Amino acid sequence: MEVISKWDDEKTLVVCDFDGTLSPRDMGYSILERFSMRNEWERIDNDYKKGFIGSREAYQKVAPTLRATRREIIEYVLCYGGIDPHFESFYRRSFNSGHDLIILSDGLDVYIEAMLSRCDLVGIRYYANKVVFGDDGSLSIEFPYSSKNCGKCGNCKLSTLKKHRRSYARIVYVGDGHSDFCPAGEADVIFGKGLLYERFSGTEKECYYYDDFSDVENILYNGDHQD
Repeated sequence: MEVISKWDDEKTLVVCDFDGTLSPRDMGYSILERFSMRNEWERIDNDYKKGFIGSREAYQKVAPTLRATRREIIEYVLCYGGIDPHFESFYRRSFNSGHDLIILSDGLDVYIEAMLSRCDLVGIRYYANKVVFGDDGSLSIEFPYSSKNCGKCGNCKLSTLKKHRRSYARIVYVGDGHSDFCPAGEADVIFGKGLLYERFSGTEKECYYYDDFSDVENILYNGDHQD
């Protein structure tokens, strides 16, 4: 039986993470490696990974180490970045099934927008941190979707998911990492890999492992999974 069949008459929202999920390559880290002073951002990232600081503070500290124009970042992203080759099929299947889809990312809008545009997926709404470019090659990062209650993440995915919860009976979450823990915990069905799957596998949550979006499509719509 398809996972979706249990909710045939319910309004469904599919929520997708971006880096490491919709984009197999983490473009945020790739941009740091290319455009930041390496010793500086690695020290900041180590503090983030150890939990000493949240992503918002990490972004505020790493932004001054970056030097790039919008054009340079977009050219780099279009050269080295890419969307999961199975995502477009999954998106069409979701759209034809009457389900909505949004992207929640603690990454940066400049590369998300560029990668979606290249794949003609500009109609998908996304929520991400905003890059502001200076005339001298400097840049800063703004946080239009942060939370006053916590403030740890640049983009509070949980707050946005809860706002959408009012309009949907079921939420499906697809992700892979730390920033997905909070929102996935509020979802009805989780598709996880990496840290996210480790976090929810074996819990009371309905959680499925996936490698790419062909797995998500097969499990969600075709029932291709082990019970």
